[in-house]
Amino acid sequence: MVRPFDPLSTEVWTLGRDKMSNQIANLMGFWVDGDSIIAFAALGGRGCNDPLGKVRGCYRLAAKRSSAPLGQNTFGGGDDVDLGLPTNPQEYAALVVDPQGRRWLMGHFIRPPSNGFADRIPAPPAAYWRTNKRQSALVLVPIKGS
Repeated sequence: MVRPFDPLSTEVWTLGRDKMSNQIANLMGFWVDGDSIIAFAALGGRGCNDPLGKVRGCYRLAAKRSSAPLGQNTFGGGDDVDLGLPTNPQEYAALVVDPQGRRWLMGHFIRPPSNGFADRIPAPPAAYWRTNKRQSALVLVPIKGS
């Protein structure tokens, strides 16, 4: 076993330089897609320490693609994957495939704070959050292009 700070380990997703990505890069999972791998990570900027943070983009889900998954910052510097991901904070999101071959995102989504980002494309949709007082929901969301 190679531990995170072992000299043999490689940081595959470093923190971003922009204000919404310079604090958190929490890898959530990986998906093999043909000859490349897609990595999913929760990203956040200054003031974002957990999924309940109220700053713009805190614990938003991002997806990046790489064909060389063990290189330094290979995912952080990789190609964005446009999957139409929700913008509200989430935890434990994973890509799943149903028996018909359709791809879904399954995860724990937090009520979107009104910060101009999280509330743009929330999961579940905004109508759910307006009529329901829950602070979070376990959700299955269709992935764009599936």
